[in-house]
Amino acid sequence: VARGESFTIYTPMVQAKLDALLFDEEGYRWLSDKFGMMPTHFEKAKVFVKAILKMLESENALKHPELLQELAQVSEESDALEAARRLIDDEKAKRCMQGPRMQALHSAWTFRVARYLFYLVDGGFDSRLTANDLVDNVGIVAPELDKKLREILDFLLHIRSKDLNKRFTKEGEPPRSFMAHARDPLFSTCVFNERVMQILIETGYLQAQFSRGQEHQYTDLLGVMLRSQRGISLKASICRQILAATGKHAEEGALHTLALPLCEVVQTGSRFLGTYATAALVNLTALRASGDGVKNRLVSLGVLPVCVAHLRKNDDDLVYYSLLLLVNLTKAVHHRHVVREHDIIDTLVRLLTVPDLGVTRSKIMTQLPAVLGQLCNEDDTREEIASQDGVIERLCDIYAQAPGGSELKCNVMFCLRQLCTGSRAIREEVGDRVLPIAVEELKIFHHLQDFASSCVLLLMTLATARKNCELMCKTQLLENLSYCISDIPHGQREEHHEWLSSLRQRLQDFQAD
Repeated sequence: VARGESFTIYTPMVQAKLDALLFDEEGYRWLSDKFGMMPTHFEKAKVFVKAILKMLESENALKHPELLQELAQVSEESDALEAARRLIDDEKAKRCMQGPRMQALHSAWTFRVARYLFYLVDGGFDSRLTANDLVDNVGIVAPELDKKLREILDFLLHIRSKDLNKRFTKEGEPPRSFMAHARDPLFSTCVFNERVMQILIETGYLQAQFSRGQEHQYTDLLGVMLRSQRGISLKASICRQILAATGKHAEEGALHTLALPLCEVVQTGSRFLGTYATAALVNLTALRASGDGVKNRLVSLGVLPVCVAHLRKNDDDLVYYSLLLLVNLTKAVHHRHVVREHDIIDTLVRLLTVPDLGVTRSKIMTQLPAVLGQLCNEDDTREEIASQDGVIERLCDIYAQAPGGSELKCNVMFCLRQLCTGSRAIREEVGDRVLPIAVEELKIFHHLQDFASSCVLLLMTLATARKNCELMCKTQLLENLSYCISDIPHGQREEHHEWLSSLRQRLQDFQAD
């Protein structure tokens, strides 16, 4: 019996499970750190580790040569895979694999051996040796050693059929290569060590296996793994890779390929996975290459009602990325009609009128007015939003509190401008509350094009009400406009100059009347 701080473990039972290699990487590490317990196969496994260290040393690729000195008393084996085979053929293990299920038991044992050996080379033996030491040297060492490293990684990854009655490899042959599996139509039904796959994805090793012109095959493979029964950590890793890739560039074909698997993760995955997948879809729909084709496909796959449902979740990141996705997907009229069918207005207004979202949720408030503003492009939607109690007042309060020149203030001005369209009463109400601030901030932040444009467009809309024109003339708006026009930086877009001049002319005409 071994005792911890507040628990007891029965060492014979735990040791038996250790010897059968039935724990995962975290289990091996915890038992070793806490109780100094490890499988009886550890000594044989060190032969495998030493063989890898010798391979790296032969190419001057071993970062910590002292590791080999610490294994001086361990038997030498030039072939790491041969050391693995000896561990697989352990006599004690063989005695447990008799009878009609012998092949299935042997396959399961081989899989567990590969997982345990990977644990050792990925920090389990010593933190100075990790799987990255193998992966980083693929492609840069001598061809013969490079081939051995790839075969070792293929063994540790251990892609195989779910049918344990099928052998992993034929006797004496190296493991089937990753690329051979990747091109196999049955790959989605295979099992493998997901921790190894995650490292191969995150280090770029997997993508490097596909030559120029085969990028779509890599994308297809990621999509297959997203749609198959894989663990949360692996799927999250895939979503992070898609995020990184689509944050730069992507081909239209790849975007269409990724749309379906990402939608399925958004619809059926956990909140954790759903957040990653939604963020990936935000990047996907923001790319110029995506066009309307990808957005139409996402809408047809039912992503809009899922986004609306996510807005009701108590998860800030999920709500934030869902709002960003809605910003990208509500730019088209037919998409706005679809999203309106799922009570989005009530949901958005409920979010907007929360008394205090707090600093940690300010990013949600930044995107919320942008979605509301886009929905206001339709007259009936605009009237419905404007009629909701407290909406105009809340937007004006947020405007007054938002930092000058910020994205939040830009989006609130856009939303207010949309709501002011067609309603003099709203224009006058908004004018009373925002004009003094807008006039002052236009002079201060006129060099910020997006902010200045949003401010001038709002002022132009407000100026269609006579009461607001009177208020504008009582302020220093005319002087500020003249200053802004004279101070426009060289190369700034012409429309910006035109809007400023048009607003100044309108106020001058009003004064002349």
